[in-house]
Amino acid sequence: MPDDATLREALVDQLAYLIDEIEMLRGRIGRVPASILEARPLPGDLSVKELFGLIATRDADVRLPLLRRMMAEAEPVFSPAADRALVQGAGWNDRPIEAILTQLQAARRALVEAVQALPAASWTRTVRFGEASRSVYELLHAAIQQDADDLRTLGYRLYESNLSGRPQGLPK
Repeated sequence: MPDDATLREALVDQLAYLIDEIEMLRGRIGRVPASILEARPLPGDLSVKELFGLIATRDADVRLPLLRRMMAEAEPVFSPAADRALVQGAGWNDRPIEAILTQLQAARRALVEAVQALPAASWTRTVRFGEASRSVYELLHAAIQQDADDLRTLGYRLYESNLSGRPQGLPK
């Protein structure tokens, strides 16, 4: 088991990795047709733009304020909003993908900087989610896992899409 300092460093590095991932996507995602970036494959699904927007919203409007509350209050109680509620009415599909990616990177940078500024002793502070209590370590680990799930969803979505711009007919 790694020591606490090594674990903190690994969590911060992994959290910051999304910034680099988005930078790598920039050159490619701009070539993806808007119809794919804005499509919702199933009624309950988010579009690619909405999913990127959701990650930015989670960082800026949920995770960062929650982290600040954890430092200011003894053990705050938190009831997270559903993902749909976080993107509903935000108009992500109306924005250019480049602007969304820039906003996402800025939100993640702000979160990473706030986490890096935390004193080591504060990482054990907790927040209550109903009956469960989670530390900063656990919150960041959950955020990283959510990033992985979201990026996997995006990868599958793009992999399964027709990116050629040509109609998909049956082979002759």
